[in-house]
Amino acid sequence: MSGCGTQHRFLLLYGSQTGQAKAIAEEICEHAGQHGLLAELHCLSETDKKFSIEKEACIVLVTSTTGDGEPPDTAQKFVRRINKKTLRDGFLAHLNYTVLGLGDTNYTNFCNNAKNIDRRLQELGAKRFYPSGFADDAVGLEVVVDPWIEGLFPALQNFLHVDPAVCITSRVVSSAISAAYSTDIADSGNESKQAQKQTEAIIENESFNAKTSDHSDLKISSNNMLIDSKMKENAFSADINNSMTVNRRKFTDDKNILLSGVGPQVLSDSEGVKLEDAVDLIASNAVTDTIDKKSSAENADQSTIAEAEAESKHSSLQTSIPPLSESSLTLPAVTPAFLAAEYLPADLPRKLEQLPWQNNLKLPSAACDIFMAKIVSARRLTSSDAAKKTLLIRLDVGNKIDYRPGDSISIVCSNTPDDVIQIIDRLGLQDVADLPLRLSVLPNTQKRRAAVPGYLPEEVSSLQYILRNCVDIREVPKKALLRVLVEHTSNPGEKRRLQELCSKEGGDDYATFLRGANVSLLDVLRAFPSCSPPVERLLEHLSRLQPRPYSACSCRDWNPGHLDIAFNVVEIPPTAYQVMSRRGLCTGWLDDITRDLQDAETNAENHRFTEDFWVQMTSLHLSDVQVPIFARINQNFRPPSDLSTPIIMIGPGTGVAPFIGFLQERELLRREMANKEEYGETWLLFGCRSRDKDFLFRSEIEDFQQSGTLTRFLLSFSREELHDGSAKYVYDNLRTHTHDIFHLIDEKAAIIYVCGDARNMAKDVSAAFINILREQKGLNEEEARAYLMKMKIHHRYLEDVWT
Repeated sequence: MSGCGTQHRFLLLYGSQTGQAKAIAEEICEHAGQHGLLAELHCLSETDKKFSIEKEACIVLVTSTTGDGEPPDTAQKFVRRINKKTLRDGFLAHLNYTVLGLGDTNYTNFCNNAKNIDRRLQELGAKRFYPSGFADDAVGLEVVVDPWIEGLFPALQNFLHVDPAVCITSRVVSSAISAAYSTDIADSGNESKQAQKQTEAIIENESFNAKTSDHSDLKISSNNMLIDSKMKENAFSADINNSMTVNRRKFTDDKNILLSGVGPQVLSDSEGVKLEDAVDLIASNAVTDTIDKKSSAENADQSTIAEAEAESKHSSLQTSIPPLSESSLTLPAVTPAFLAAEYLPADLPRKLEQLPWQNNLKLPSAACDIFMAKIVSARRLTSSDAAKKTLLIRLDVGNKIDYRPGDSISIVCSNTPDDVIQIIDRLGLQDVADLPLRLSVLPNTQKRRAAVPGYLPEEVSSLQYILRNCVDIREVPKKALLRVLVEHTSNPGEKRRLQELCSKEGGDDYATFLRGANVSLLDVLRAFPSCSPPVERLLEHLSRLQPRPYSACSCRDWNPGHLDIAFNVVEIPPTAYQVMSRRGLCTGWLDDITRDLQDAETNAENHRFTEDFWVQMTSLHLSDVQVPIFARINQNFRPPSDLSTPIIMIGPGTGVAPFIGFLQERELLRREMANKEEYGETWLLFGCRSRDKDFLFRSEIEDFQQSGTLTRFLLSFSREELHDGSAKYVYDNLRTHTHDIFHLIDEKAAIIYVCGDARNMAKDVSAAFINILREQKGLNEEEARAYLMKMKIHHRYLEDVWT
């Protein structure tokens, strides 16, 4: 691109645990060239190998936060590097930077890693050329990420002295060239000449706008479809069958550029193609088009019309209302296609069962390799009429995991066969789903650094294998994927709605009808019947299927060679957009494969020791019910080795699970204490709905009380009639016992452990502790928060929470 040389280069870095930060960094890298910028992309793990921050003048850093505010695995080396105490003042005085942090306000240390990096860079003398951003996954990363990226490019252009006029003009030509290769619309010579004149006029205005405005939005008009065109004697045509009309739009006073799209290709004089020559050779789609709603409706199915009329007063996944339905839209650019799928002869030898799991790509937070663990037993902890089904599963891990209470494992699971079959059927790929399949990079792709994602198989596999084991087909589709779906949707109304959902203006609808409703790819494809994307385009955008983490609720020495986990079987009821009920991907699978074991345990508890029962138990024992697991890296959530240290454990519901392991370990160590008077106070605050239905580990907890290991046990029941002032929630017990708890915290240096729901419980518990500090220590709100933060920094307030 003209002017896009080393002087316009910046270093683009990412630190990613699950791939989210990497994907965002790659998006920035992909679009940098359209703005006259040259991005050099590296993972933070490559510090001192591929880049040295002290040698850079301009960096953009995208990073997530994991665990208890820790850097992701790939960023730890970089963080250690910049935190060296030997670095002199002003070490990075030459550096200009910005940081985009990804986090979740459901967790206490929101974007802690990104904020620490931001602060440390400033301490070393670096200066921000653009404000750092911190995106919240609790409300949707795109709420911050999209406008942050939108403002990033003008800031980089300004800092690196890039002339926006050249960049915008080149993007217009690029958009026209991209459109010229489409063959969806018939020729029309008269419209061709008119369109060419419009193209020339728009390009002239583009150059003017570039000189008079620092940044211009790329927009499409309301009720608009992207008109495709092809190169044939400079022809440009309209699709009469879809009642499309070319509508030349005037530029508004604020110099907004009204375009139908931004093509991925960029040409300039330096690449041997002059601007005026490009205009002569191609027809531009840099105009806006208006859908004739009346004509479209006449061609629509009558049932669809009835549904549309019924929903006309309310927004939904499929429909919108003013002002959005009448607004111009700002769309993200379509990402270039880069994957090619080659279906091979059916008789080609292949061994899918021998393929390495997700191509042996490193798993996040893994402390060991994947191995198969046998399920020894499975027991239901809740009554049959409880609101939730809670299972306790015991795994035979032998000596493959050396774990302590508070540690966790991840279970590797696959997508359900039913989900996969439904997607294959919806895409019409039944005939090729089981054929040998080889993925490769699309020849001549316009995507920079294009590569087959590392979690997809390098060897021959099958489409069904990939959809089952490699990609997350249940995740909420990202806006970039919706943007791709737009290009493969034929119905004008459906196309417009998908445009709205991926647009800047449709952010609220996206949050409500996709993210808020937990809509999956299959749900979207069902909602928009005319959408028929190539499966390769889906594989480009679907995230890696992640293992599911579970806390150990046992102590290794209590039952050697075994590890217990407890969890609720997640039930997802049907909604307006989810036709069928679903179960948690991993919890539903574990429930299914242990059903016989659960029945056997129930029979054992009912003392039905018949001959048939023992035959059943023997066959189950000899069977090979195994699951693939690996140990996870612990983030300090472990009981203190010093038994004199008091601990306060707070875990409602299945949040109590790791504390069973805590109590088992303390019980064993306490037995060996010479002076049991030195044993520290051990509190457990537990809550559930009903005493008789979901009081988990009741007998075990009562045993710990009787032995003296558990010195204080506080119960709360949220769904029972309470007439004596008893607590409904765990934080009620915190408020009731304020004085004793403060004494343990302030005078005995007690350690607090919180496990369970991050959205509500963890926040309520934190607020209760802040109130305790205010009341008992006389602190104001800010001082109490600072005190609690200091406890967290010194690992005296630890959380293991999830959303």
